[in-house]
Amino acid sequence: MMEWSKSETLSLATYLMLFISLTFNIFILCYIGEILKNQCESVAQLVYGIDWYRVPQRKLQSFILIIAMARYPRNITAGGMMELTLRSFGDVLKTSLAYFQMLRTVTV
Repeated sequence: MMEWSKSETLSLATYLMLFISLTFNIFILCYIGEILKNQCESVAQLVYGIDWYRVPQRKLQSFILIIAMARYPRNITAGGMMELTLRSFGDVLKTSLAYFQMLRTVTV
């Protein structure tokens, strides 16, 4: 019986470390996605606020390209299904905890 207890403690510690590691990695990706989204939005606001009609003619073509690209902010997605932002991280975490609570209730 003592052998089972050691094995159970070791596997629990392993699962806990894996859970924390994966959660931290997902958080980092969502945080980077949030920063990317905010930076793209700030570039878009700066571009739209500039007096583009005063830009020299030879630089105007590059500026128009920046304006066109700023219309569609960049973001990181999870397989094209959802954006990786801090809000989506919180939603996934809440859903996971609710699912875990439901499983715990059903099995007890």
